[in-house]
Amino acid sequence: MSLSPTHVERSEPLGDAPAAIWLPWIVRLRWVSAAGQFAAILIAWEMLALDLPVGWLLAVATLTVASNLALDRLRPRLALPESTLVTIVLALDVVLLTALLALAGGPANPFSVLYLVPVALAAVVLGVFSAAAVAALAAAGYAALFFLPGAAALGHAMHGPGSMELHLAGMWIATAAAAGIIGVFVAQIAVALRRREAQVRALERDAARAEKLVSLSTLAAGAAHELATPLGTIALAAGDLAKRLAPSGDDPRTESDARLILEEVARCREILSRMQGGAGGTLGEGPEHLDVGDVLRGVRDELRPAERERLQIAPAAGPIEL
Repeated sequence: MSLSPTHVERSEPLGDAPAAIWLPWIVRLRWVSAAGQFAAILIAWEMLALDLPVGWLLAVATLTVASNLALDRLRPRLALPESTLVTIVLALDVVLLTALLALAGGPANPFSVLYLVPVALAAVVLGVFSAAAVAALAAAGYAALFFLPGAAALGHAMHGPGSMELHLAGMWIATAAAAGIIGVFVAQIAVALRRREAQVRALERDAARAEKLVSLSTLAAGAAHELATPLGTIALAAGDLAKRLAPSGDDPRTESDARLILEEVARCREILSRMQGGAGGTLGEGPEHLDVGDVLRGVRDELRPAERERLQIAPAAGPIEL
């Protein structure tokens, strides 16, 4: 009655979810399965006083424990695809369940319904061919129970009143266990799927924001490149005008305006240079140490002459981390 599910492939209901999501839960599920096997053997032997080969039953249950230890510890070092590993584990669970049933009642054992558990888990987390292989193995295992010595003599009609009640109770317990295991596992899958969908949506939002930032950066770089030519023309014309007016001094106001145009063109060029540098920079860079005084002095140099006097820089302005 050993049970295990895990990794999935793209053609499966779960897509390509990493097996790391499932294997820790699978290992825990198999520990619960092993504990249930030991408990069932103990109850059948001590409380119900059934004539069973307890030693062999304990050996099979111990094999479940050993295989789970191997799965837990050796999995990181195995060079097998996760889906292949899960198929092997589920097939082993079918074989172990067949051995337990063969030692305790054969095909009449009500716990034969537990064959549905590994088949259902394989259908959920494995591909079509792997799930079909596990289902075929389960069908073959159950069919093999009918060829055991004395299996033909078993039947519900041969049960006495007490034995029939015990058989029905076993059927109820087995059905409840199978339904519980499948239900819990499917619920775990639903939770994991919702978590993955939320992560995918968050990544899509981040990618959309990054794409917008890249588009804005490209637009800024293009605008800076396009504006460079007219600014150069303006600077050339203003420079020629200032040179012609400087020797004569006949129109100082026009000369002052020409020089103001040159200063503003220089400011525009500095701004465009920063835009181009920012467009090519890396988003989310690490913190840097900046001198506040240097930053403020750079801001003051870009102001108009009349506005520079209004900005006073404190001597204590020092470096900070940004």
